[in-house]
Amino acid sequence: MGTGVRRLVCYPCAGNKTTNCIYLHPTHESKSHRAQGKGSEKQLMLLIASEFALPVKAILEKAPEDETRIWPLLDLPELPTWVNGKLALLGDAAHPFLPHRGEGAAQAIEDAVSLGVLFPYGTTVDEVPERLALYQKCRKERATRIQVASRINSQPMEVQRKSPNLHFLFITH
Repeated sequence: MGTGVRRLVCYPCAGNKTTNCIYLHPTHESKSHRAQGKGSEKQLMLLIASEFALPVKAILEKAPEDETRIWPLLDLPELPTWVNGKLALLGDAAHPFLPHRGEGAAQAIEDAVSLGVLFPYGTTVDEVPERLALYQKCRKERATRIQVASRINSQPMEVQRKSPNLHFLFITH
């Protein structure tokens, strides 16, 4: 729920014994309040979320003081390569994702499965560079498209609708 660049996402965890709430807001708001020494992270969250309706604020007020954390979402541009000789990156090291599509773990698993297929028992050391190059060829384009989609999903809905890359949101390839 939320408008523009502020969103609140809540979901049950631990067999419905706890609820995780994620409040997305512009990073500069946290930085400016921290610089002014405006209290605990929970107090900061409530201050930044003051525009939300009362029911939403009531949810946020239930957050335990000692379990409330504020941290920035970090993004990196596409890497030119994931492979260098006999060395390869996978998962977040190769393609970190913003959390707006929930794809990070799934893509890391796809990387691992791809490497498992490309490196069956008996693969020789001399075959490693060629197989890693094939891993990159098989995985990089798909992971990069999903990174782009995640960045688009991080934007307010009105920006998402205008995106020339909107079709990326629906690719399951």
